[in-house]
Formats: sequence, structure tokens, C-alpha cells
Amino acid sequence: MRRKGMAMLMTAATLAPAIGAAPQEVPLYRDPAQPVERRVADLLARMTLEEKVAQLVCIWQDKNKLLDEDGRFVPARAAVEIPLGVGHVARPSDNFLRGLPGVTPGRTPRETVELVNAIQRYLVEETRLGIPAMMHEEGLHGFQARTPPSSRRPSPWRPPGTRSWWRRSTPWWRARSAPAAPPRR
Repeated sequence: MRRKGMAMLMTAATLAPAIGAAPQEVPLYRDPAQPVERRVADLLARMTLEEKVAQLVCIWQDKNKLLDEDGRFVPARAAVEIPLGVGHVARPSDNFLRGLPGVTPGRTPRETVELVNAIQRYLVEETRLGIPAMMHEEGLHGFQARTPPSSRRPSPWRPPGTRSWWRRSTPWWRARSAPAAPPRR
């Protein structure tokens, strides 16, 4: 009888915290129902100075430090290189410093999206505040093989040509998970 009573007591002691525990409260900055101004203020109040500075950083060439020899993202390397997160990742579709310049092709759309998703997953799930990074592709030179050289591209003083260039090039960027926004008038 004494063993049975002890077993019940141990079970109750183990389950009591889980039963009586309050649900985890979602931080204000993660609550989409809250106004943007309140969410931003809450996030900034939670951030250390080092985390704020990390959000000002853009990695381009250094993103290779996050990758293995085959160009795949390695979370353990990210934990060393960008432990506080990063604000911006430039040109995720390129293979900068990997292979031969002008010979080694960039990543395919699928490879680019896989890399972007892996980086974002790490930032959101493994950093303290879970802030995703902005991603961008180079508009002037990054998609040079798909668009005219920069010397022949439409310029800001020729808006109709600029708009048609953006319309033609935007699908390439979006296929690689890179946001593209046409210039405003």
C-alpha cells in the first residue's frame, strides 16, 4: 500500500506543474493583432544594443561562412557567425567566391529558395528574438544574364522604359524569393 501511495504522490508531483501552469504568454511584438507602433516599441525595448547593431548588418560575401562545401546552410556555423541574427542577406542566389567567376553558375531558383528558407528558419527559431532577415538580389548586376547590361538599361529619367524593365525582370527575382518593387513616380 505504501508503494502505491508513493507512486501516486510522485505522479501528482510530476503532473502538478503542468496542470497548474499558465499558458505561455506571446510577446507583444509577435502578436499580429497589436498595432505596429506598439509591436516595434516592445521589440526595441527587449533588444540589447548588440542585437540592434546586428540588425544593421548585411552579409553578402560572408554568407559563405554559413555554408558547407556544397553550398548548403549549416546552422552550427550560423550560431558562430551570426549568433544575434542579421538584418540583411544580399544576393542569396549567387555563388560568390565558389567556383570560377563567370563560369560557375548561380543557384537555381529552387536552391535559392531552399537557402533563403534555411537561413530564415535559423533566424526565427534559433535566435533569442526570432527576427527574420531581409533578403535582396542585386538589380543592376545580379541578374545580368537575364537582363540588359546596366549601361543599356532604362534610367530614372526614362520612366516608361524603367517600368517595362521592372515588369520583365520581376518574375526572375520573385522565383528566387527576392522581393522586387518597381520605382514609384
